[in-house]
Amino acid sequence: MRRVLAFAVLAAATSATGVAGCSSAEAPAPSEAPPPAAESGAPEPTASDAGARKPDVKVSLHRASAAEGRLAFGAHFEIEEGWHIYWKNPGDAGLPTTMKVEGAEALELGYLPPERFTSPGEIESFGYEHATWLFAEMPAPAAGPLTVQVSWLACADSCVKQKAELKLELDAPIDPKIELLRARVPTPLPEAGMSYSWQGDKLELRFDERAVKDFFPYAVDPMIFERFEIDDRTLRASWRRGGALTPAGPQGVVVLEGGQGPQAFELAVPWPPQP
Repeated sequence: MRRVLAFAVLAAATSATGVAGCSSAEAPAPSEAPPPAAESGAPEPTASDAGARKPDVKVSLHRASAAEGRLAFGAHFEIEEGWHIYWKNPGDAGLPTTMKVEGAEALELGYLPPERFTSPGEIESFGYEHATWLFAEMPAPAAGPLTVQVSWLACADSCVKQKAELKLELDAPIDPKIELLRARVPTPLPEAGMSYSWQGDKLELRFDERAVKDFFPYAVDPMIFERFEIDDRTLRASWRRGGALTPAGPQGVVVLEGGQGPQAFELAVPWPPQP
């Protein structure tokens, strides 16, 4: 199988309204009905979107298990049919879905693997439709409840920025189903059974046995992602440098063929030195 995808580079951020609609090119990630919510709320559109059609996106908070001294929880999104929201890297258009806790800085977010959407003009974006989860973990606070602020951009034929402010009680019940959902968050790619090489800013990633199904790049300053190509067990991805800084952090999420369906892993190999 050979697959090539190129990405348009937008000169400016997409505005909250007036964005062309997107059609899904991939099957949605599996979703399950959430356990009873610790807190749920209706979104509040921003003032600039007052004249736009309001999508129905419901958000609820659910506490998850965590190690001693830590707190984990997830936000469950139920998205109106025909609309979608975005991943941590929205791609060529859109805004990332984010979550913040009032008064907390060390919040670690966990995103499920996204779907791929294609808009007119070969614009590729990454996100979710129907339903998804966004997970978070942080040091356990001394007292609650927590004030959690969630924001997202919902798009169909037009786009609307929305947000919700929810409360999470520290003694909210934990449902075991949440752990199964958190297990879908990509984990570091094992080094065994794979090799890689760089030619300039072009990466070639080779696997001994597993076929590559997809790749979702992160936004890594100062690298600008350009394109990727899949050829069975080989992924080729290219970037260009938008500045003199040395890049740091993972390259993105690679999806591999698995015995029980596709598996997503976080790709983090050393970046090439600056020329």
